[in-house]
Amino acid sequence: MMKSNHKLVIFSGPSCVGKSPLAKALARFYPELHSQMQPLVLYNSRAARPGETNGVDYHFRPRAEIEKLKTHNRFVVMDVRGDLQALDLQELKENLEKGDVLFEGNPFVGRVLQTHQALEG
Repeated sequence: MMKSNHKLVIFSGPSCVGKSPLAKALARFYPELHSQMQPLVLYNSRAARPGETNGVDYHFRPRAEIEKLKTHNRFVVMDVRGDLQALDLQELKENLEKGDVLFEGNPFVGRVLQTHQALEG
């Protein structure tokens, strides 16, 4: 169970709903707040798209490597539209101990962030 005074902020929804513009507006109009938030970076089995950066947008890894993460309790692995994505629960916990965390992404991960037993509290 996670106990922290810091917040996990979730901008989640389907494609083209406005997650990225909302995050950009947060950075533009509240730069101090945005700069204090750690981004939540997931692991992803797909190849990086043009303009995406490994370690910033996702941790891009081969599918087989992400499959192996299923055996570790510290990871939640999800199939998201045919790609495997993994959330490192330990990294999230450590980041929340340091400050607020921002997740901008799909509703599959957003739902896990809202309901996973390791993230209660």
